[in-house]
Amino acid sequence: QLRSAEAKVNSAKANVSSARAEVESALSNIDSAMANVSSDEARLEERQTQLAQTLMKAPANGIIAERIARVGDVTSSSKMLFSIIKDNQLELQLEVPETQLPQVKIGTKVQITSDADSRIKMSGIVREIAPLVKEQTREATVKIDLPNSNLLRPGMFLRATITTATNQGLKIPAKAVLPQANGQSIVYVLQNNNQVKAVPVEVGKILSKNSNLANAKIEVKQGLKLGNRVVVSGAVYLKDGDIVKVIE
Repeated sequence: QLRSAEAKVNSAKANVSSARAEVESALSNIDSAMANVSSDEARLEERQTQLAQTLMKAPANGIIAERIARVGDVTSSSKMLFSIIKDNQLELQLEVPETQLPQVKIGTKVQITSDADSRIKMSGIVREIAPLVKEQTREATVKIDLPNSNLLRPGMFLRATITTATNQGLKIPAKAVLPQANGQSIVYVLQNNNQVKAVPVEVGKILSKNSNLANAKIEVKQGLKLGNRVVVSGAVYLKDGDIVKVIE
């Protein structure tokens, strides 16, 4: 019985040693598995970072007008990948001669028409004026914002009319302009009731083909409107508010 008991004890000790070895092996496997998990997590994070770097987000809502990039291209932060029309916003690019550039201002309204489609009649706004003039053509690019319209398509040719201010005013007979003691000049404008009104004017150049100023005309920069009727003969004898008889 003693020998049998000793054998059982030895067997139990062997089982304990075997169990300990299995536990140590299991713990080692756990450590290895955890290391693998950490490594896999690191690789996953790296792949996610790489994936995020392959996603390009448009800076604004719109439609893609042109795709420049192709699969397999090597790109950089400065290279254009797509051309986007922002919220269906189109622009018209005009080539304006340098002699006319000083008359074009940002915010100026532009009338837009099309020789190909008579339905296209709209107004645009000058948004940008290129700072450089092309050496070969002596023209600069002027960009005009266009309103949203189903009639417009990228690449269309349009006609633009920009109304600019000119230095040339109305021309009236020089003897209709009366210099005043205060340095101003006035013109008598005929009202509907044949009453005259003294209107201050800003005059410009005297326009005469010869040295005889009797029939010369003078440029009026401010004060008169197109269609005003002015007193020419006998104006020097009038005063503001006088009633006159018009002789045709």
